[in-house]
Amino acid sequence: MTRYCIIGAGAAGLSALQQLREAGHEADCFEATDRVGGHWHTDYDALHLITARDQTHFEGFPMPKEYPHFPRRDLVREYIESYARHHGLYERIQFNTRVESVVPVQTEGPVGSAGWRVTLAGGEIRDYDGVFVANGHLWDTKVPAISQQFTGKQVHSGKYRNTDDIEGTRVLVVGAGNSGCDLAVDAAQHRFEVDIVMRAGLYFQPKSYFGVPRQTMPWLEQFSPTEQDFIARMLAKISIGDWRNYPGMPEPKEKTLAEGRSTVNDLLLYWIQHGRIAIRPGIESINGKTVKFSDGTEREYDTILWATGFHPSLPFLDDSLIKNEMVYRFDMRAASSLRGSRSCITLAWRHREDRRFRCMAFNRRSRFGSQSFMKQLPMPSRQLVRILRGCKSRMTESTSFATFGMSNWQIPIGYSTPMSECRTLPRVTRCRTRKSQSCSLSSGER
Repeated sequence: MTRYCIIGAGAAGLSALQQLREAGHEADCFEATDRVGGHWHTDYDALHLITARDQTHFEGFPMPKEYPHFPRRDLVREYIESYARHHGLYERIQFNTRVESVVPVQTEGPVGSAGWRVTLAGGEIRDYDGVFVANGHLWDTKVPAISQQFTGKQVHSGKYRNTDDIEGTRVLVVGAGNSGCDLAVDAAQHRFEVDIVMRAGLYFQPKSYFGVPRQTMPWLEQFSPTEQDFIARMLAKISIGDWRNYPGMPEPKEKTLAEGRSTVNDLLLYWIQHGRIAIRPGIESINGKTVKFSDGTEREYDTILWATGFHPSLPFLDDSLIKNEMVYRFDMRAASSLRGSRSCITLAWRHREDRRFRCMAFNRRSRFGSQSFMKQLPMPSRQLVRILRGCKSRMTESTSFATFGMSNWQIPIGYSTPMSECRTLPRVTRCRTRKSQSCSLSSGER
């Protein structure tokens, strides 16, 4: 019987563990902390899902109906814990156990073809046929070097909990992604003077239209992804306006949601129009507590909140095994793939400062991964890669990919899209071997 290792017991790790168990495989799961759920224990208090409850759950295990449409952080954490309890996963996880290294077993064949040697923090060594990497991507904070010039209080979004972390009254938030906007709103609602740095234009999207979460409007399913993109932009323009309505906001360069950047937050816009939040351009320099912006203006701040993302770190893998690159530029930052490997899969990826909850996609990635390990699925062909590149216009900003080491190819094994595009995106229905250079796609549900 094949034996696999899973690193991490967050949402992705739990999904991988359950999928492998259902497929009849042996699996060991190692978690560095004493709990399941990953960053949902430590994220800022004001965090809520930006995807709807009924579209955000593990396959076959929906969130409770008494949950609100957009559950807060602690409810999501409790939901993940309930999934682990329901499936008896706690007994399958070795807690307080850090993985120190993962190296391929020496062989004359391709890297990883003889398995992988996993070394634990206590020195124990175990060999596995494959390794699922689900160590998360919201822990290795990325802070620009210019921060060293600031003498006031500064906190990265990954360390921020609530406004008790703020000193003084004047706050600068750097970064206008989902987390940056959440932090700016949190500070504004507690009556701080808040500025937010917005270097480039982006599209803002409300969570709901007509009182209904935007992912759950069934009438959108009759339209193509391109038409849905247009409808979403028009609905947003009707309900919240566009960049012209908010002083200092730059114009998006891209013309569509699929091409550009988008943030799901309309409370930021509310507080901009109420004077609690002001938009600033990029930072040119910092001197003490004085920040100079690219338009020549200057202002003093007591606290800077850095919402500048995270490094996608895999500290247990040697750099020679990792290839970091942006294979697909769907405004999705590709994560890492393993060179020459057929038996190691990673569910870790980087998507800006993304705290979206992708349980359904995790299920599909894990199932696909376990099948590919057992060679039930063939190698992806060059033709498939070309076809997927050609699907750019049909992929939305939040389309996510799992990455796995199969001759350095990366293909999507689960979609997570904001509305109902997942029902019309192409999926692989037949793929021959690499030598055939042939693959077919068809429309349908994921």
